[in-house]
Amino acid sequence: MKKSVFDIIIVGGGPAGMFAALGADHATKIVPNSRKLKVKLLEQNARFGKKILISGGGKCNITHRGEVQDLLTKGFLNQSHARFLRPAFYEFTNQDVLSLLNKFGVSTYHRTDGCVFPTSNRSNDVLQAFEQALQETQCSLEFSQKITGVKHYEGLFTLQTQTDQFISRTLILSTGGISYPQTGSTGDGLKFAKHLGHNIQTPTAALSSIFLSPVPKQAQVGLSCRYVSLLAQQGEKTVSRTGDLLFSHKGVTGPAALSLSTDIGLLDPYASVIELYVDFFPAIHREALDAEICHQALKSPHLQIKSLLKTFSYIYAQGQTREPVYPQRLVDHILKQSKIEPKKPLNQLTKSDRHQLINALKLFRLGKVKSLPLEQGEISAGGVRLNEVNPKTMASRILNGLYLCGELLDYAGEIGGYNLQAAYSTGWLAGKSAVKFLSEK
Repeated sequence: MKKSVFDIIIVGGGPAGMFAALGADHATKIVPNSRKLKVKLLEQNARFGKKILISGGGKCNITHRGEVQDLLTKGFLNQSHARFLRPAFYEFTNQDVLSLLNKFGVSTYHRTDGCVFPTSNRSNDVLQAFEQALQETQCSLEFSQKITGVKHYEGLFTLQTQTDQFISRTLILSTGGISYPQTGSTGDGLKFAKHLGHNIQTPTAALSSIFLSPVPKQAQVGLSCRYVSLLAQQGEKTVSRTGDLLFSHKGVTGPAALSLSTDIGLLDPYASVIELYVDFFPAIHREALDAEICHQALKSPHLQIKSLLKTFSYIYAQGQTREPVYPQRLVDHILKQSKIEPKKPLNQLTKSDRHQLINALKLFRLGKVKSLPLEQGEISAGGVRLNEVNPKTMASRILNGLYLCGELLDYAGEIGGYNLQAAYSTGWLAGKSAVKFLSEK
């Protein structure tokens, strides 16, 4: 069996692992007594960064535009997650990653919502730039190496594969979580971290579609709503997110659903059922809607309620594009929930009718949450508990010489490039810190 010895071994060649290697290489050039350190990056796939290729629908939402503090505030609504990530985000910023891409010929643009993409809209261009950057480092790169076991003895880490044994003074785990297992995120790193003494917060789905019971009606499948609020209720507890929503064959997806799925995953599935609702007009109070219905009834007394709902979809449109809030084909479903005859003229609406209509507009029932497909989530929540990792270095507080970064850690950000930025930043900091640790020994 072949045996190799290194100073730093990085397990996992996703965004966190690649940037751990880049951070380590950068540090060897500026930290005294570290130029001769031997760094190894091991990846079980035949290529690095498979999850980058599928991010942003294949376009790669690289990061998010804005100041670092804005990214932390908007991208990580859990304040403990934001506090933990702050040192890493300031160590390697969104501007740093864009500068690196620009160095290798990848230009970028940002949408009005702040999401940053390559100008080509091809995720492969982003990955190729990262691969070029890695080729320029002194780091040894190796593919198709699946680690089957990790041990720590007398200050050294021993990693086993089917054919090789790797020994290292320090170890960086950057294997990702358990979402999209076909990309290599199969949870191996969580097992290794637990074996080395860490406690693991049970992984849950995040940035996932939401499957419903009953499933949407066939006539609803493919319909999209703009800038609505999606609410999940379990007993007296309500969590919500605002954004676009898309009806699918099994449930709902789109930015609002993906973002809300993280919070739903943290609810107790055994406590009681979780009901899902849509507020089509989150910026409009019930009283304002009621006043508008009354105003329209005075203005056009013989107008049918169905026609009014079609008008509502436009007059309350939000955002830059001013697209209709809900498509025309959803009007009949809204009326069905309100139990109002579609052809009923406005001058015949009773106070009870208006109340029921507003309920259907502000609390349109989608159904019960059946499941969150963990394997289809863009990321997974849960992982190595944050209180067991030093946020200033990504070093384990449990075991000297061990570093952990990326989705392996128990944080989860919003949709919009925030999680990729967290992977770059925590990876870079882990790599740099491992070099500094060895230089001081």
